[in-house]
Amino acid sequence: LESKFPESLSDVWNALTTGVFPRIPIAAIVSDSSGSRQIGVFHGGVPVGLADQEGPVHLEGDLKRISRSRQTLQRLAESDVDGRLLYGLLWADPAESEEEKANSGSRAAKFVEADTQAFCERNEIALIVRSHEVPRSLRGAWSSHSGRCLTVFSASNYTGSVGNLGGVLECQGEPLDLHVHEHWAPPWPRLARILASDGTASDSVAAAAAVMEWEAEVGLETCEAGCTAESLTPL
Repeated sequence: LESKFPESLSDVWNALTTGVFPRIPIAAIVSDSSGSRQIGVFHGGVPVGLADQEGPVHLEGDLKRISRSRQTLQRLAESDVDGRLLYGLLWADPAESEEEKANSGSRAAKFVEADTQAFCERNEIALIVRSHEVPRSLRGAWSSHSGRCLTVFSASNYTGSVGNLGGVLECQGEPLDLHVHEHWAPPWPRLARILASDGTASDSVAAAAAVMEWEAEVGLETCEAGCTAESLTPL
């Protein structure tokens, strides 16, 4: 922003924090039509360690009452419960033990399996789906906390050096069924050739064929059949 709007940064930033950011969803509940299976979706994780917190955060009640018109969520005071709640939903990561939770150096307080279980029960959801960090398995998705926390990371080969697969979660059916599709993005020059199109139907078919050819080259032709959310196990 500083480089793009050097003469009007203050106006642009004020427009973002008062008009744009408050309208971007922080969390979503995805459900089948009958409501028999619901999942919670957000970028970070379960907010924990809030001042005077007596139980799990309730999305319907707690999140709706919060004003999201803020200049920043950095350097929050311990007493700023609303800010820390938002920060956790945006940046918290799962921990596999209380020791890891206590010694973490992550942005927000980490949450353990007991936190996830309590949060899911309080919000009547089957599991949470979040992103923020490359899965430890370097797969497109990673299941933890006895299957109730699913990390889905869409950027393959993050920063061009991590070597992870990217993942997309497909939700469909009654009751709601989850399937992970993995991918590996080609190098930029090849991607540019694949996406070069004049918008015609024939070009779209050719682009789809080129994508399938690339994924077959890197061994992803069978991933859709073997990578359901239920089959992904933590390492």
